[in-house]
Amino acid sequence: MAIWYASPLSFRVEQFASFQVFWHIILQQHESEVVEMCQSLVYNIWDVRNRVIFRSGRLVVGDVIDRALGLLAPISPAVREERGGTKAVWRRPQGRVVKLNFDASFVDGMGAGLGMVARNRLGEIMAAATSHPVPVLSSLLAEASGLRWTLRLARELGFRRVCLETDCLQLYQWWQNGTVGRSYLDTIIGDCRSLIPFFDVFSLSFVRRSGNSVADFLAKNASTYADCVWVEEAPDAVSGLVDLDVIVSRPVGP
Repeated sequence: MAIWYASPLSFRVEQFASFQVFWHIILQQHESEVVEMCQSLVYNIWDVRNRVIFRSGRLVVGDVIDRALGLLAPISPAVREERGGTKAVWRRPQGRVVKLNFDASFVDGMGAGLGMVARNRLGEIMAAATSHPVPVLSSLLAEASGLRWTLRLARELGFRRVCLETDCLQLYQWWQNGTVGRSYLDTIIGDCRSLIPFFDVFSLSFVRRSGNSVADFLAKNASTYADCVWVEEAPDAVSGLVDLDVIVSRPVGP
């Protein structure tokens, strides 16, 4: 039951008299995207049940949801190319745009840590931040919370022209789909969309983890720094990663 409620659907299946009743309502009253999500959840719940019974596996709610979502979204040609053989690198933003890379590190039962780094077209750090712990039930909710947290920080720091990058493909595709529902994930995404008018320029794009290394490090080590915000600097521990990004990124025009 926790899996259904923690999923993007946020269904409380205990309210239905039986699974047959639940499934009948799903098929009769919901669109194909919801039906496909339910089918994927059913399959992955069945799969993890077998792992627990026959292989002494462990039920991790967030993992079941992430696997279910991973079976759904088609990968666009651009994203497929980005995930291809060559290693992704961080690229500088153009003009006066500030690029904000963000990431989340989720541990079931312990919540998530968030990390963010903002840089200009010269690769100079405009800000960095961490947040820990963030109480969520899946890695996708952690990534979505990271997006909302990053947007709020960008507004508070006075950045008006921003481009954001995430290495979470599921979050990027969910954002691109533009659907509006009543799940907790939809609520977070709705909060994020409500913040867009505060910016003169806004974009969200997907990058592989190798191009998101600074934010990834900050998220994984967020418990060390707790809730911190650095202005025009970052922790010394990421200086090597920052320098490498500057070296490998190609300069762009003004």
